[in-house]
Amino acid sequence: MKLKSTGRRLATGAAALAIAGTTMLTGAGQASADSVTWINGWSTWSSPVRCKDSGGAYVTLCIYYSPGAEGAMTMEYTVQDGEIDGTFWKQDQYGSAGYGQKVRNNAASVENASNSTIGVWVSPWFYGDANYVPAGRGGSLTPRLRNNEASWGIVDQLDRGGQVRLD
Repeated sequence: MKLKSTGRRLATGAAALAIAGTTMLTGAGQASADSVTWINGWSTWSSPVRCKDSGGAYVTLCIYYSPGAEGAMTMEYTVQDGEIDGTFWKQDQYGSAGYGQKVRNNAASVENASNSTIGVWVSPWFYGDANYVPAGRGGSLTPRLRNNEASWGIVDQLDRGGQVRLD
């Protein structure tokens, strides 16, 4: 009888350790390493409209230094960029905070003026946690990506492995 009881305790203890180990490895309660969060705080085409070039044409993506499309900004015209670089170069009546500073790992909000969903990733070349922004929408980056963004791209043109599709 004593052996059965000890055996049950060992089996129960081993199961508890296995569950604890799995919890520690997966970080229960935290987002997975490649989680996607949709941000959708405002319409790109509602006043104030900031995501336009000097000729009045919408650009693909605007990246702002501060939350809520405030502060200095930069405009992205390309289809996608494997790494965010450059500086916040445009300032206007909505602020100049961050003007002249590097964009990468220094932004707090984005605005998508394209007709496709755009993703902003924590790592270069479209890897890691991401914030997706629907066409014509903008929003403040989530805490995981705020001041921690490294690449952006049009989601429809990327495969699940994070590489640009060439078709």
